[in-house]
Amino acid sequence: MENFPNKDFIGLLSIIYIVVGLFFLLWPALLKRINDYTKVWISSRKLTRPLDMMRDIDEKILQMGKVIGVLSLLLGLVFIFSFARA
Repeated sequence: MENFPNKDFIGLLSIIYIVVGLFFLLWPALLKRINDYTKVWISSRKLTRPLDMMRDIDEKILQMGKVIGVLSLLLGLVFIFSFARA
């Protein structure tokens, strides 16, 4: 992300601005209908309610300690060797 506002991003953003500007200038009634259609409030509370429950996973993680330890060790070694080559 060292060159974030690159030419492709600026070009895409300018096309979006042109389309939005044309909607405001040429089709304000259509823009109003789109706005009326999309401004309906949709509640996500019912969807996220099961996520609010506490789950005790400490015992499960501690039971799989050797597997998690081996995977962590292997992942660390892969990272060390891949960065040592670069």
